[in-house]
Amino acid sequence: MDAPTPFLNTTKTSAIRRDLERRLGPLPQVQKSYIILMTPRSGSNLLCADLRKFGFGNPDETFYRNPKTTKRLYGWETDDFYQHLRLALEYGTVNGIYGLKISWYQFRTFIAKARDLLGKDAQDLNDAEVLDVFFPNAHLIALRRRDKIAQAVSYAKGIQTGVWRVPKNLKVSLYRYTAPPIYHQPLIEACFDELVVADTLWMDFLHRHRLPYLEVWYEDLAENYVDTMLRVYDYLALTPPEQPQPRLKKLANAQSQAWMQRFREETEWLHEPQMQKALQESDFHQVQLLRFERLADERRELAWTRSWGYRTRKARRWIYRIYRKAQELRGKQPTTD
Repeated sequence: MDAPTPFLNTTKTSAIRRDLERRLGPLPQVQKSYIILMTPRSGSNLLCADLRKFGFGNPDETFYRNPKTTKRLYGWETDDFYQHLRLALEYGTVNGIYGLKISWYQFRTFIAKARDLLGKDAQDLNDAEVLDVFFPNAHLIALRRRDKIAQAVSYAKGIQTGVWRVPKNLKVSLYRYTAPPIYHQPLIEACFDELVVADTLWMDFLHRHRLPYLEVWYEDLAENYVDTMLRVYDYLALTPPEQPQPRLKKLANAQSQAWMQRFREETEWLHEPQMQKALQESDFHQVQLLRFERLADERRELAWTRSWGYRTRKARRWIYRIYRKAQELRGKQPTTD
């Protein structure tokens, strides 16, 4: 069966890119580019370390939502998105190959800024075409993680410690922590929801625009690194000079396992059969629907219990009883208007 044709007007996106470079100056040229569509703690550091080691681009998160993060990590201080784009392309390109990894929320920020830059030229472009203007013919890699509870725990710990990756030959204890992580069920639950939503939105983006992509699972990277990376290299039409090997230390530890177990025990909705089935099958679209159903019900209940009508319901019922009795004594039929 032939692959579906992407919803991309590459003739139009190429013309827009040429016009943009005529007006604002040329962008760095690359021979090949790839973009890793990831979610936090999905194994992007593990995947990118090998690519970076062999000189196949320098994939990194160069489109953070917070400009302060960009300045702290890269020293770039510019409000000019086109200049930022030029710096990102220069930073991410090695040996003519450009690499980028980007989360869903970074992607949404990128698209918004790109549309502002393009102005009226972007009015008739879908998001995939906007991406193609700046990264033509990019190979897309969808990096996912099946165990969303483990991913959420890892994400919650990373938020607290600031430690996202550790070289394989360095002890984790030697890393400087911003603060020791503390178990907090609502934080892990919020991380879980964010990760499920982002994963679902990435899949929706790829399928809605019929974009070709390579799907890579974190669990496959962790359990069979060599074969999984060779699939990546084959997809990118690259030949590594030596056998791939994991270059980062696994951050999950006994504490992570304990948090996962505690979270499963304390989180009521994880015990529902439908949710368990959806998680077991990695059906994150169904997981999202089940979570939305529960959250919508909880939100309605919360809105009602916090409303003026709820707080005054007893007094209003008492007043209405008096009103109804008075109407009956006067020989009139009470109304509820």
